[in-house]
Amino acid sequence: MHTKRWLPQVLALQTACPQVPSINFNLRHLSLFFSLLPLHAPIKMDRSKPVSSLSPEEMISFHVTNAQLVEQQSLPKAEEWRSLPEMPLAQELMTSNPSCPPHNPVHRLPESKSSYLGTHYELSRYEAVDPLRGTIHEFRLDPTAKDSQYGFIYTEIRPRGYLLSRQGACCRISFSTQRAPKPIDWRESDRLTPGQLVALSPSSDNFQNICIVATVATRSFKGKAIPSAEAGDDPFTQPQVELFWADPNEAVLDPFVEYVMLEAKVGYFENVRYTMLGLQHTALSKVCFYYGIISVLMIFSTALDKYIVGCPKTIQPARQLAGQPQAKPAAADKLDFSQEAACKAMVTGEFSIVQGPPGTGKTFTSTVAIDSFVRTLKACVRRPAPIIIAAQTNHALDQLLEECVRLDLGKVVRLGGQSRSETIGPLTIYNVRAYSKFRRPDSEGQAAWKQISAAIEELFDMYSRNVVRASDLHDFNLITDEQYQSLLDIAAQQEGEFKETPDNPIFSWLDIGSHTSQKDMEVQTRLGLNQLNLPLLEKYNDMGDWDEDDAFEPRKGRAPDDAKFKLRGLFLPFNPQHSMCQVPQATLSSIHGPWRGRAKEVLDAYSNLSDVPKDDRQRLYFYLKTLFREQVISKIRELLPQYKELCDSLQITRWDTTRHIINREGFHIIGCTTTGLSKYRGLIASLMPQVMLVEEAAEAKESTITAAIFPSLERLILVGDHQQLPPHVDIHGLNEEPFNLHVSMFERLVKLGAPHHTLQMQRRMIPRLCEIVQTFYPTLKNHPDVSHPNKRASVPGMGGKNLWWFQHKWAESRDSQHSYFNSQEANMIVNFCHYLINSGLPAPDITILTYYNAQLDLIQKLIGQHTALKHCKDHLGLYTVDGFQGKENKVIIISLVRSPDPSKGQTKANAGFVQDENRAVVATSRAKHGMFIFGNVRNLLASTDRSRHTWQKVFNAFGSQTGNYLPLTHSKTGQQATIAYIQDWARILGNGVTTATCSSKCPRGHPCKKEYHAENQTHDCQQRCSGRAFCGHPCIKMCGEVCQCLHKCYGAGSRLEGSRKAPEGPKKAPSGLQKAPSGSTRPPRLPKPASVKRLQKGVFPAEPRAVKSPADYTIDELLHYGYRRLVMGERVGEAASPGAAVPQTLAQKWAPSVCRKREEEILGKGREEEEQLLIDFGSD
Repeated sequence: MHTKRWLPQVLALQTACPQVPSINFNLRHLSLFFSLLPLHAPIKMDRSKPVSSLSPEEMISFHVTNAQLVEQQSLPKAEEWRSLPEMPLAQELMTSNPSCPPHNPVHRLPESKSSYLGTHYELSRYEAVDPLRGTIHEFRLDPTAKDSQYGFIYTEIRPRGYLLSRQGACCRISFSTQRAPKPIDWRESDRLTPGQLVALSPSSDNFQNICIVATVATRSFKGKAIPSAEAGDDPFTQPQVELFWADPNEAVLDPFVEYVMLEAKVGYFENVRYTMLGLQHTALSKVCFYYGIISVLMIFSTALDKYIVGCPKTIQPARQLAGQPQAKPAAADKLDFSQEAACKAMVTGEFSIVQGPPGTGKTFTSTVAIDSFVRTLKACVRRPAPIIIAAQTNHALDQLLEECVRLDLGKVVRLGGQSRSETIGPLTIYNVRAYSKFRRPDSEGQAAWKQISAAIEELFDMYSRNVVRASDLHDFNLITDEQYQSLLDIAAQQEGEFKETPDNPIFSWLDIGSHTSQKDMEVQTRLGLNQLNLPLLEKYNDMGDWDEDDAFEPRKGRAPDDAKFKLRGLFLPFNPQHSMCQVPQATLSSIHGPWRGRAKEVLDAYSNLSDVPKDDRQRLYFYLKTLFREQVISKIRELLPQYKELCDSLQITRWDTTRHIINREGFHIIGCTTTGLSKYRGLIASLMPQVMLVEEAAEAKESTITAAIFPSLERLILVGDHQQLPPHVDIHGLNEEPFNLHVSMFERLVKLGAPHHTLQMQRRMIPRLCEIVQTFYPTLKNHPDVSHPNKRASVPGMGGKNLWWFQHKWAESRDSQHSYFNSQEANMIVNFCHYLINSGLPAPDITILTYYNAQLDLIQKLIGQHTALKHCKDHLGLYTVDGFQGKENKVIIISLVRSPDPSKGQTKANAGFVQDENRAVVATSRAKHGMFIFGNVRNLLASTDRSRHTWQKVFNAFGSQTGNYLPLTHSKTGQQATIAYIQDWARILGNGVTTATCSSKCPRGHPCKKEYHAENQTHDCQQRCSGRAFCGHPCIKMCGEVCQCLHKCYGAGSRLEGSRKAPEGPKKAPSGLQKAPSGSTRPPRLPKPASVKRLQKGVFPAEPRAVKSPADYTIDELLHYGYRRLVMGERVGEAASPGAAVPQTLAQKWAPSVCRKREEEILGKGREEEEQLLIDFGSD
């Protein structure tokens, strides 16, 4: 590492903290240490030097330090975007008249490289800034408003301390959500997601003049914004998050100034942030390949690009493959004709586009190409650069990387920590670094980082002292040498009188004994200020808060380990008790207020502070303390930018270490999301990759892929389908003409005539379902496997009707979030799922798709409340259409939701975004065996021309397989039934489609009483077992289950023939049971549930009332005494005399059926502990 990188920061620390002896001493030694080391030239970016010629370490430093943001005086106004900072400026957010973003013509070629990049940069910046700008504008119009449709409002913002992490210094703030319309479930809420953009302003300003920009670092309580008592947090603490300031010079450091914070409801800044930086880096890249991209765009207008000269519509072979044979994997023999042509273009061409309609095997084709890449690159060079594989979503990336691992195509590593795959999780770069033995220790950087951290910590300690030390006032030049000596003389005089020297002469000067605590001294100081008629902070008027228990005071130490975001460091708190002597907020606004003027006059008038009248000492001390804390805050603010530079240097070291690990371990494949391509751009660029494959390229914004064109890249492969979901745009207006931010690079190039290949053989759905998809893809063909009945079975219970559109006119509704739902449609779908499962279809084979989140939430709620479905709610698939792209299932149920309500005056048809053709393609192409649509088709066809164009051809393809009913067929008897209304399900699901009963019998001879179940469904006899367990006690289980007595006697299994096989040999006692002594008939002891222990403490009477049967007991009494009498086997009545007949136990006296009835009643109570008690009873 370069020593000179650290030395400027150390010297700056010495300049910033000359008054602090302990800090200055350490810094002097550190600078002397550095001066003895050999100095190397600092990394300096030469703008005339192509980026591709930088060394790997220089490449990393160039990206981490944002060297592209150097001032460029000669740039014209159109090029100023190259030097804009990554974070929005305050004036950008505060302006009421933002400039209109540039137009993005997609039907013609860009004018130049500069205009092409500038257009996408400005569109990206507008998308990142405008949502928060609109939120600020709305708030300025009405600062007292509640949360609006534009953004969230957080009040009572106060800094609680700073977390010194290796990513930077972040401020922990507390806040209130009193403006929210309802309580927030932080476990599910996506508010204040790490990386989100926020803006703060003092409550006294309300964004009229002051705007402080920040991003969310992490939620303070283990990834959540609320405290957790189980984790040891104070449950009375306000919600908290940590923030990174956009400009460290604007860091909020005063815990006694209240702020308001705004967050936009739409958009996620983290994604766009790195794209903007990547575009700036790309603008400086003098790379031939980049012009290759432009040449494809300029295919009809330029003569300078190699794609134009001689072959305008031909892709040239990759330069790296010149003279090298193409490696052909064994799996290539399984490719169909369209896949083979596409794969050949992918592995040989410099630039290729592959369109894969639904079910055509895009992933398989990509894995064959990746296999060929790895083999060919190994033959070309000794140690090839890794291949970059990217995808728009984590799911698609994990899916492709899993195939690479399964097929053993090469060593795989994944950048980013959002993988949910058990296969890919251990292969993340975080785990690879953790297990690697390679280390590049940066002792210089670590030492400098620790020194500046210690300096900041010392300043926080100074600020946090309740009583300012006289030595601190002297060190900061707030009092003269003579004044300081006078304070020492006062302390020495007190030593002679009281035989004790106070730790701080201020105590003596203010005539407060050393026995007085600092807190009491602060109270007296505050009371003295009250006599000056100064305003006070009303937040701290409650004297009782001053006696707060020490356990609730913040303590310095490591921040809570956030397992999700892994933000660690040293937390430096602001002590909340400081408020007792802080300057009142009303006074802070006037530095030269009257009280400060009088205090300054007193300070200047007396060189000997012992001569200051006692009535003026309180005011003077308060004045000196105010000046002291202002200077401390100023010193901290000076150090924060230096701290950020040191953190950047540590980041350079980490990335350089990661680069060495990847090279040493010989990884062939590096995977990351398209966002990660820009986020880890410096690391990836330093690896000099030559090949990059982007999956789901049609779903990625053009700027995202453009920003990832690394200097060393020679081949780019885009795989996707522009007829499915387009890129997501946060601002609605930007996805229309003339901005066209929703048009991906994939789609634009295809429509401009760039060479591309389309896969044509689908292997997913049965031919009847493919007819629907063929309305969007006329050339799509069926693979022979999809017609094989053993591979694509019919949906049970539907009589061969694997495709159906249920029409209705049930009215839609809207929730508080303005999302649509249709309750009757949702009920019909939930009951239909119940029917399919009863017919023998496994729950995991069913997926429900809907267009709206409100409908998704309603269906999820109904499934949870459904008696038969709530146990399989985790197995039923439930997604929005957008969230299911790239996935499939055997049976797909689509909920369209939209249907006007004439009773509310909705007479005009309105399809909303259900009219979107791309979403219709995704929704109708996910099924393998069966697809069922529920919706108002008349509304779709009468809404708009766009809706009619989308759904008319789909509806026509259904043919006769549609109606205002569902056709059901008994899978065993063949009898048919129809369902037109929700109440019809009672007839079907209650007693079956027919009245014919099952003729089967269980092994014990009990006839099956079910009137309807699936043909292949197992027969679970529901009658009570009439046998006895091994111990001789009556069995309490159902027929067909392993017999068990009510006592849970040790080893009590069934000995009857026809039942399940009894366990052989001695059975191990369950955990928590104690085996009864040999020869004893006493049942084993069981641990008592907590509820029983509480009941035995006097919640109920000591003994129950006299009863003859358990039906006379209350449930709570049964819980209490049933445990003691039933499980423990205690006797009924008085103890028996010697020789008398042994009284019956309750287990012997009460009939099993009655016990079962009482157990079912207890289950209805729904208490977890009571359910556990029933388990102890031997219940199911």
